Amino acid sequence: MEEYKKTIYKLWAQNGALSFPQPDDKTIEGRCDDFKRLVIDKFLNPNKDIKILDIGCGWGVFLKACSKYGYENLSGVDSTEKCVNFARNNLKIKDVFCGEIGCYLKSLPDKSQDVITAFDVMEHFERDEILDVLSLIYKKLNKNGIFIMQVPNAGSLSGLYIFYSDITHSMPFTDLLIDELFGLVGFKNLKIFGAYKNRNAVLRAVKFLRDYIVGGNRFSHYTNLIAVGRKTNE
Repeated sequence: MEEYKKTIYKLWAQNGALSFPQPDDKTIEGRCDDFKRLVIDKFLNPNKDIKILDIGCGWGVFLKACSKYGYENLSGVDSTEKCVNFARNNLKIKDVFCGEIGCYLKSLPDKSQDVITAFDVMEHFERDEILDVLSLIYKKLNKNGIFIMQVPNAGSLSGLYIFYSDITHSMPFTDLLIDELFGLVGFKNLKIFGAYKNRNAVLRAVKFLRDYIVGGNRFSHYTNLIAVGRKTNE
């Protein structure tokens, strides 16, 4: 990890970050509902014994959502001790570890995970790191395992605002770039969809017209993109 990022994460852990505050109970409940609707119901195997690893797990809310809906074989890793302690102590997620994502992935046996997730994580890697990280993720998945990631949408104005609001963000993603990167690594049956539209229909329509004129792509009115790739060739 770059030294300036280590310094920023250390200061953030000490002082908190406006862009990533510690969640209260109401926020956790809402995010669990979002994860159920956007990810768990759509993409997770109904077999509750599958192994799920959340890299860059942050406060542990996705793992909490999985636990809430019956999944038990859960683990996570994050580089910020404050987040790891919150996930362990407040959300009661036992197997959450503090460390760098790349090092942690390398320590795992190949073909050991059924699902690997990364929510608002991959944009923190440098351009010269991203293929190595995706390749590691691919190696650690079982046959027919899936990788799910959420990133700010660089094809929308609101996504760009989010991307440039964090000094540790390095890699912007569009749907076209995700398609290319996942294909290079070997993921198949790629699905990409937008997440978190404005709930107000009028504002959503205005935002769509504004972003479409500027960006001209099918995801231009979404702040985030969620991508799901499957490992099928082994």
